[in-house]
Amino acid sequence: MTPTGTLRKLLKGRKRGNRRMRNRRTSQNSILKSALRYEAKQAEIDALRSLLKYKFWMFGYHAARWVQINRLGRLCLKNPFRFLIAIAGLKLLHPNMTCLYSTYKLRFNKPDGNSHAGK
Repeated sequence: MTPTGTLRKLLKGRKRGNRRMRNRRTSQNSILKSALRYEAKQAEIDALRSLLKYKFWMFGYHAARWVQINRLGRLCLKNPFRFLIAIAGLKLLHPNMTCLYSTYKLRFNKPDGNSHAGK
């Protein structure tokens, strides 16, 4: 080996073969992460589509599928169903609420029939 090659090796502090293996692992991980993100997006779309068709069991299946993909892949994505949970919580707190879901403003009717913005 030439002296310059030895010097480069010492400066880098690692062997060439290890770097190749690490790059291969990194590319495999990025491919796996992108595939998991795609599957999570598909599960989210399937869940909302089944909710639209009033198929609540299928919504639960696809929502659980999204949760498992997010957990196993360690994707750390925000829950896309949190707005449904917020609406359900408001509905329990205010039974007379009628939901007008526009720009995240929720309105509910008072017992006297007047409506005002939710808290």
